[in-house]
Amino acid sequence: VQKLGHLKKNYNMATAVGPDIVEDGLVFAIEANSERSYPRNNLDVSWLDYSSGLANGRYSILNSTQPYDILIKNNYASWIGSFSHDILSAENYTIMFDYVADASSSLVLDNDGVNDNNWNATIPVTTSVQTYNVTKAVTATGNIKFYTRRASGGNITISNFRFFKADTVDSLVGTNTGTLTNGAGFSNDNGGVFTFDGSNDFISLNSTLTFSSSNLSSVAWVRLDDYSSPQNASIGFSPDSGSSGFRIYATSATGLGVWTRTGSGAGTSSINTSNGIPLNEWVQITFVLNGTNGKLYKNGTEVLSGTFTQPSVLSSAPVWISRYSGGGYYVDGESTACMLYNRALTAAEVTQNYNAQKNRFL
Repeated sequence: VQKLGHLKKNYNMATAVGPDIVEDGLVFAIEANSERSYPRNNLDVSWLDYSSGLANGRYSILNSTQPYDILIKNNYASWIGSFSHDILSAENYTIMFDYVADASSSLVLDNDGVNDNNWNATIPVTTSVQTYNVTKAVTATGNIKFYTRRASGGNITISNFRFFKADTVDSLVGTNTGTLTNGAGFSNDNGGVFTFDGSNDFISLNSTLTFSSSNLSSVAWVRLDDYSSPQNASIGFSPDSGSSGFRIYATSATGLGVWTRTGSGAGTSSINTSNGIPLNEWVQITFVLNGTNGKLYKNGTEVLSGTFTQPSVLSSAPVWISRYSGGGYYVDGESTACMLYNRALTAAEVTQNYNAQKNRFL
């Protein structure tokens, strides 16, 4: 039987944000990979035996502490056991677990208690490791159970069972939090990334930004499924108060740029390059503003330099990821490792940040 290892990776153990990540001047760091930024094991899930399933040899427990590993060994018309948790607040939750079989199989999941039938599913299982990942709205408080059984096929291993609040993300520096909005989701890809549908998904931060000068740096890893239409995609952080802000935008494989605002309405300027973001490829984009001079880097290499006639000096600016002021400009794809600094990074520091995480994405 193939046993799943615990697939969690952690890129933020050595320092507050990550090994070799530049932290001087860092004010926001949003990271889907990090349990501290996007907690996925914070809810106390218990495994409960049902109908003497363990004693009757219908399953065995490969790992007896959370997150549990359960090996289902027999086809059975009733349930062998359940994952259980007490719901204390009605909001969106995600259920995730990894699964694999030694022969093609069918796994049945049944929800009992809070929002009965909300999570019910029959899941085909193959000999390749897969991840079940579903977010649902929970409308009441109380106990929730996820019963499971094998309907057909070979032995099935369930590993890393997680049940967690789906909508809250914390900055790895400071005390700022964000909200995944309109269905923005999570995927295990590349150790953990946020997913956006290009229609209306975004992350909204709970605080505003004020910087003392037009010196800042914004970093994000992104993989685009498509170029948003009719509006272009906002890459990484996009602060804007209506009188101060900036936005990195991607329009096509030959269109990438930065727009800044100082002064209400017309006080804007931009620079752009034909060295854009290809579809279906992970890239790290870094924007550095040093006074009126702006530079754009792709995968640690400078691809654009120019002068802004209206450089941004952020003042009480709301902050979003994958959206710009007033809505629109959404990302269709995945993004994570978004960092915002209150100073201009050097070229060496841009390269340092890229090298620190490139093996995760490339």
